[in-house]
Amino acid sequence: MADWSKLPDDLLKVIAKRLNSAEDYASFGAVCKSWYSIFGDKDCGGSGLKSPWLMLAEKKDSDMRQFYSPLTSKVYEIPVPEATGKWCWGSPHGWLVTLGTHFEMALLNPITGIHIPLPSLHACLHLNVPEKSQSSDVFIYKAVLSSSPSSPECAVMIIYSDYGRLAFTKPSQQTWTLVESEDGPVEDIIYFDGSFLAVNMAWEVWMYDVSGSEMKVSHPEFHRCDLCYYFTI
Repeated sequence: MADWSKLPDDLLKVIAKRLNSAEDYASFGAVCKSWYSIFGDKDCGGSGLKSPWLMLAEKKDSDMRQFYSPLTSKVYEIPVPEATGKWCWGSPHGWLVTLGTHFEMALLNPITGIHIPLPSLHACLHLNVPEKSQSSDVFIYKAVLSSSPSSPECAVMIIYSDYGRLAFTKPSQQTWTLVESEDGPVEDIIYFDGSFLAVNMAWEVWMYDVSGSEMKVSHPEFHRCDLCYYFTI
C-alpha cells in the first residue's frame, strides 16, 4: 500500500497551488503532518481561492473561529489563536490583516497559520499613534491588502485617525509611508486593477499605484448622468 505521507514536497506544492476552495485546503492539510507542513510556504497559502470563506464574529474566551462557506452553505470551526482579541479585515486572497490591542499589525492565513508581521505603527512617528491604553480599532478604520504576500508587490493600505488619513506599507519594508492629501478625510478604500482607490466625503476619487519604487497618484474624471455617477479611469 502506498505511503502518501512520503510524496515529495515539490509535488505537494504543485497540488496545493491548484486547490480552489478553502474546503480543499482544510482537507489537504488534514491528511498528515507532512502535507500540512507544505503550507509553511507562503506561495501555497490560498491566494487562488475561487470560493473564499466568510469569518464570523469572535466568541468570547475562545481561540476557535467560525467560517461560513457560500460554496457548501456550511459553517466550519477551526482554531485561529493568532486572531484572538484582534481586529481583522479580510481579503480575496485567503489572508487576513490583523490589528492587536497594542497596535501591532500582521498578515495571517487562518487556514495555514502563517503569520507575517507588518512594520510597527509606533515606529512611524508621523502617524501619531495613540497611547497603548486607547482602543486600536478607533484609530485604524480599515485595512486593504493588494495581493497575496507571495507577490513581491504585495502592499497594505490603511485609513487611520479621526481625520481619515492614508498610509501604506509592504511586508518587506520597515516602516509605513504616509499618503499626503489636502482633499479632506478619506471615507473608504478598495484595491482594483493594480491600484488602491480612495474616496473622500466630497465623492472625489483618487488612485494610488504603489507597485514601483515611487507612488503614482492620479485623479479619475468624474461624470454624472440622470441615473448614476461614474468615473473614467
